[in-house]
Amino acid sequence: MELPESVCREVVQTLGQVVYAWQNGGLAGVESAVCQCERTLRKISIVQLLADIYTPAEIDTWLASPQPLLDGAVPNDLIMDGRVQKIMQVIIGLREKIGFAPQRLSPWGNYT
Repeated sequence: MELPESVCREVVQTLGQVVYAWQNGGLAGVESAVCQCERTLRKISIVQLLADIYTPAEIDTWLASPQPLLDGAVPNDLIMDGRVQKIMQVIIGLREKIGFAPQRLSPWGNYT
């Protein structure tokens, strides 16, 4: 699966923040960077589900745009707030409508 370029940049940046925080001994910085890593991993799980439906460019657009099925919320904003459950439910619903079986691709909750 090809990740959108924006997600790849986010992964590299986040891992760099963890290493920097660790090297500088700031536990609070490490905790914050680890939380960002967790959000990035959740985003990758979302991208995995979207990859069967959209191109990488379309995924970037979907993540950055208000979505009617999310009551007008922007998926990236929900991900930053740690609120991915509804996003996963919407994507799985879309996948089922076009014939993909439900999947549980992430360790962060039962989405099916």
